[in-house]
Amino acid sequence: MNRTIFDAVLLVTAVAFDLCMGEPPVFVHPVVWYGKLMSVFEKINTQNFPSFFSGTFSTLAVLAFSCGLAQIPSILMKFNVCVKIISFLLSVYLLKCTFSIRSMVEHVNAAINSDFEAYRVQMLVSRDVKKLGYEMRCSAVVESIAENFVDSVMAPVFYYALSGLSGAMVYRAANTCDAMIGYRNRKYFWFGKFAARLDDVLNFVPARLSVIFISILALRYGRGRRTIKAVFEGIEGKVNACSMVAMAYALNLRLEKPGYYVINPEGKLPDRNDVVLAVEIFRELSAMAVFFSILLVMAVSTLKIL
Repeated sequence: MNRTIFDAVLLVTAVAFDLCMGEPPVFVHPVVWYGKLMSVFEKINTQNFPSFFSGTFSTLAVLAFSCGLAQIPSILMKFNVCVKIISFLLSVYLLKCTFSIRSMVEHVNAAINSDFEAYRVQMLVSRDVKKLGYEMRCSAVVESIAENFVDSVMAPVFYYALSGLSGAMVYRAANTCDAMIGYRNRKYFWFGKFAARLDDVLNFVPARLSVIFISILALRYGRGRRTIKAVFEGIEGKVNACSMVAMAYALNLRLEKPGYYVINPEGKLPDRNDVVLAVEIFRELSAMAVFFSILLVMAVSTLKIL
C-alpha cells in the first residue's frame, strides 16, 4: 500500500476507534504510563535551581519512552502478514491514545445534563469550581472545550501528519509532562520549566491553526473577522489562550477565570445553550482538524518525493 494512503487510513481508523470505543482502560493507556513515569522522576525534585536540570532530564526521559513505544509497530511491520496486521492494529491503538474526541464530548454532556454540578465541571478544569456561580461554571466548560481542542485533537493529529506516529506520541508525552509539572508555583517552578516551555513551543502552530478553524465556523454568525483577532491576543504565559479568545469572540461570550483573566468583557455571560453550541463546534472543529491533517499527510509525502 502507498505510504500516503496508509498514513491517511491509519488516522481515519484511529478516529473511528475513538468515536466508537472512547478511552481504553487506564492500565493500558500510554498517557497513564507517561504520568506514572513522571511521578517516579518527581522524587528527585528539590524545588531549587538544580531541579531545572533534573526536570529537563525527566521530561526528556518520558519523551524517549514515548518514542520507543512508537517504534514497536515499525519493528513488527518487518515480519509476516499476520504480524503486520497486528502492527497496524497496534498503530491504530497508539495513535488513538494521543487524541480524545468522544471522551471530551461525553464529559461536557455529563456536565450539561447535571446542570453544571461542581463535581462534573471539576472533571474538566483544575480551578476550584465549588466557589464559582452558574455562569462561571459554564465559562469554565467553554474554556476547557476550546483549550482541549488544541491539546487533545489539533496538536496530536498535526504532529502525526508531520512526523507520523512518533510525532503524535512525543507530543502527547510532552503535553502530559506539562500538565503534571508545568506550573509556576514554588514546587514546580524549576522542575517543570522545561516541560512548560516545550509545551508552549509545540502548541504554537496548532493553537493558531485552531483560531483559523474557529474563525471559519464563526462566519455563520458574522463574526469571522473579529474572531481572527485572537491570533494577536492571548493570556500571558498561556499560548493556548488564543483558542479560548477565538471561541469567546465566535460565540460573543464573556469568558472568565476569576482573579486571573477576562476574555471579551463585552460579551454575554455563557449559559447552557452556549455550552451546547460550543460542544457542537468542538465536533466540527475535530472533523476539520482530521481532514486538514489528511491533506497535510499528502503534502508532506509529495514534498518528500520531490
